[in-house]
Amino acid sequence: MTLFPEARDNGPTVCRFESPGCDIRAETVSVRRWWAGAGRWGLWAIAACALLWSTAVGLCGWRLWNEADTIARLQARGTICRRAAIPMAGPPWSLDVELGLGGPGLGGLGSGGPGSGPTVSVVKEVVWFPHVPGATPPAWSQLRELISLESLSWFQNPTSEDWRYLEALTALRQLHLRSVTLPPGVVARIARLPRLEELRLDDCRWPPGELATLIPARHLKVLQLDFSPVEEDELLSLAGLPRLRSLSLTGSGVSEAACRALLQHGPQIDLSDD
Repeated sequence: MTLFPEARDNGPTVCRFESPGCDIRAETVSVRRWWAGAGRWGLWAIAACALLWSTAVGLCGWRLWNEADTIARLQARGTICRRAAIPMAGPPWSLDVELGLGGPGLGGLGSGGPGSGPTVSVVKEVVWFPHVPGATPPAWSQLRELISLESLSWFQNPTSEDWRYLEALTALRQLHLRSVTLPPGVVARIARLPRLEELRLDDCRWPPGELATLIPARHLKVLQLDFSPVEEDELLSLAGLPRLRSLSLTGSGVSEAACRALLQHGPQIDLSDD
């Protein structure tokens, strides 16, 4: 067998193999052609990354602007919105990106200090109370736009439509209701809030037996039922809250004997019934 390499200008190397009764030609892919193909794939990869980044920035901008508009409407109804700065994930040069998000009630992008990276101001707490007679509270459907909301204080009866949006507040850690009548099933909805750690029901009312449906609130640590009538036969069910550490029953009408029975079943609870 004899090998005769041949070279072609700007083309692949051609090798001719000759042997008696056999003539075989095989072409090998040139390095230049391989790099050309790899370059095309690289360009496609860069374009895909740029598209994903621009989409992420656009969605972030839309979400923050939508939240800013929600805050403006809440504040127009006298709602108190407390904000906090949280870090934004992104490369250092994203500090120089101007998204124009400094809408009403929401601070724009900025740096939390040298080396701290970019931050954005989001609403962490909302408080509403009837500051003037006859004031109309905002709808809870607006609260679901506040994806970082961790604390909600509401000092007037929500509407039946409002309760439907309670479970959408998945970041909520603190819920404080005052002078509120809870319809059937609402206590169970509160128990399904996945991050709830503190629940305060001051001067509130709920249907008989509803307090026992609070047991699924596995992260609940603080429960305050001041000046809310509590039935003693369902008080023992609170011992089933695995992380409950503080329970306040001031003005709830619970007897001392019922409190002692509760502490026997839940010795980890710090009970206050002044």
